[in-house]
Amino acid sequence: MRQQRLNLEASIWRKLRHRNILPSLGLYEIGAPLPILLSPFFTFGHVGIYLKNHPSAPRQQLMHGVAFGLEYLHRNKVVHGDLKVSNILIDKHGVPCICDFGISQILNHAGFGNGSTRYAAPELFSDLNMDEEIPQVRPAAPETTASDVYAFACVALEVRGTNPAAFLR
Repeated sequence: MRQQRLNLEASIWRKLRHRNILPSLGLYEIGAPLPILLSPFFTFGHVGIYLKNHPSAPRQQLMHGVAFGLEYLHRNKVVHGDLKVSNILIDKHGVPCICDFGISQILNHAGFGNGSTRYAAPELFSDLNMDEEIPQVRPAAPETTASDVYAFACVALEVRGTNPAAFLR
């Protein structure tokens, strides 16, 4: 199953070419139990770390870049499915790049559907079982472009310095 997921991520990622999408440098397969996906190293880390170290960074400009990257994915019929602060890396020029296509799906094809619940759209949940020691959310529907947009809004709130959970009832 891990090999299948890795192959799916690699096949989706290698086709994507956009300023705001993390570039794929290929696969490294020699001597590793599973192939390793290769990408450039981003010393600034993800957008959350970047903003802690660069508090005066242009937050709106960063989110524009993320929006352009997300629009590119959707135009190419790719749903990210797990957009969150830690999946947005900042390059040496301060440009945001969306990464981690491990659960992305090509529209009209089945995905794995196990993204982070923190920024998941409400319609993706069918049941919250409070009887369990640790409540578990049961997925109801696969991720969509609309659920990516919901996650984008949550990321935008967090980048702005607002806790997205404050807007949930």
